[in-house]
Amino acid sequence: MHALPAELIGLEYRWTSFQVPYIWPDGRTSVESSLRRVPTTLETHPDDLDFVHACLRWVPAEWRKPLTRSYTRIAKRSGGRAEANRWLGDLAEQARQSRLCLASDEDAIRGKAKSLARGLWRSGADACRTMLEDFHIKEPKVSGEEGLVARCRDERWWRRQLRKMVNRTAENVGRQIGLVHKRAQLYVTDSALRRRRQQQIRNQAILSSMVAVSEEGQEFDLDELIEASIANPANRRAELMVRARGFEVVADDLGHVGDFWTITAPSRFHAVHSRSGQRNEAFDGSTVREAHDHIKTVWARIRAAFQRQGISPYGFRVVEPHHDGTPHWHLLVFLPPEQLETARRIVRHYALEDSPDEPGANRHRCTFKRIDKSRGSATGYIAKYIAKNIDGFALRSDDPKAPDEVLGKQPETVAERVVTWASVHGIRQFQQVGGPPVGVWREARRLKGEHSGLIEQVRKAADEGDWWAFVRAMGGPIGKRSEWPVRVARLEWWMTDTGELDTNRYQEPAALRPFGLEYDGVTIPTRGVWEVVPKRDLGVGSLGAAATAGNPRPWSSVNNCTATPPSGGPFKLSGEVTFAKGLVVSQNRG
Repeated sequence: MHALPAELIGLEYRWTSFQVPYIWPDGRTSVESSLRRVPTTLETHPDDLDFVHACLRWVPAEWRKPLTRSYTRIAKRSGGRAEANRWLGDLAEQARQSRLCLASDEDAIRGKAKSLARGLWRSGADACRTMLEDFHIKEPKVSGEEGLVARCRDERWWRRQLRKMVNRTAENVGRQIGLVHKRAQLYVTDSALRRRRQQQIRNQAILSSMVAVSEEGQEFDLDELIEASIANPANRRAELMVRARGFEVVADDLGHVGDFWTITAPSRFHAVHSRSGQRNEAFDGSTVREAHDHIKTVWARIRAAFQRQGISPYGFRVVEPHHDGTPHWHLLVFLPPEQLETARRIVRHYALEDSPDEPGANRHRCTFKRIDKSRGSATGYIAKYIAKNIDGFALRSDDPKAPDEVLGKQPETVAERVVTWASVHGIRQFQQVGGPPVGVWREARRLKGEHSGLIEQVRKAADEGDWWAFVRAMGGPIGKRSEWPVRVARLEWWMTDTGELDTNRYQEPAALRPFGLEYDGVTIPTRGVWEVVPKRDLGVGSLGAAATAGNPRPWSSVNNCTATPPSGGPFKLSGEVTFAKGLVVSQNRG
């Protein structure tokens, strides 16, 4: 009687008899019976049991039962034993690459990050690269080896990398097992949803414990400031709707038409079939990110072709998941009616360039729908996609026009799973296509008081939430980034007490930070300097306390708040200008 080394959590076991051939020393053969404890959901050849058992150790306990079912289905096909073992081995290898259990919680990730950072404390760049290769983490793009070493010695940097790696690997393995689809776990695994909820609780606790302090002594709770920003889903949704409606008004004024495009990936990127939820035989194991990158490449070729043809559409792109987590793109675009058919032909050509003859490609790979103003507005059409991908606002679970995977489900729950999907895989859900940059719009909303000329037109439009007037003030919806009359001014920051350039956590020159608006060679400041400190430290080391004591002001790179600029109005920057105590800004890299 032969028992497996140890029974795994998450599986039920039974005794099973196997007929095992045995060769005696004298060459005689016989068949011996062998009893073994095997999972109830597993049917396989006895020689494969130890291999299967070893692979199952690398996946979370709650996934082992569906994994054995999928393995059994593959193995039962004609000649499927080798394929099933190959499939399971690939899954186990993906899980092993993370060097952490896919069910690792935050404490395990933090412990591993601390261990790695300490282990590399006295190591050089070569040892750091070796460690990154062992964990299958891409080497960060930094200017020199010092930046690489500094990051590999930083516990916080490792924490971010491990968290991202474990989360994405777990989701990709979950998709291949068959956990993610409309008949099981929609868009993402339930474990990913739990991890994100736990992360949000931790984030909220940190925000609630911090306060932003200005040089003038103003204090605001950081969580209240975040609630008032576009990080708040309601604010984000409202801004997107304002901009979408503004583009529609612009299009009406210019006589342009609206068109709704959908672009999806070839069959090999889809893990399961849309109707049955069964494994897609054409699926090649591609990750969600790889599917998204494929569509990005297709769109880059489409844009290049548009540029050659003089076509400049404007509007919005929304990325959302199919029921199995595979991304697809929706685009609401506006363009002159005489360019519409040419634009559609270009989109169709590049969308079908890969695997054009596979079943359903001509019908589903890309679709087009002309916006009919008599049946509703373009903004109304895209509104449900915006709401579904943010907070589920005003959506109905019984909407007959909703995709079948969300029928009967609470819109808020669906939206939470979509946002989790985008967060885990690092996918930008919304992006503007064409038109003036929204960064100018947001900076203009920070301006205080009345100005003159074009700057006042931009400020007033932004302050009143009138995207149509903003686009008109900026010269229309079509133009190159370098041609827009008003741009966001991003400047360097220098410390006057040391005369050194402000640096980031790794002692590298800090990234250029938004400072104001630039128009006709004149920079208009829109931001003050704030410091974010724990509430327990108020009055000890804060901006106000430091200024009162006559000590150098501690500097924080966090600048989330709007304050009245220290300078009274627009000024020209010639080289550098003192902006606040202990701080100098400069236009040029020194």
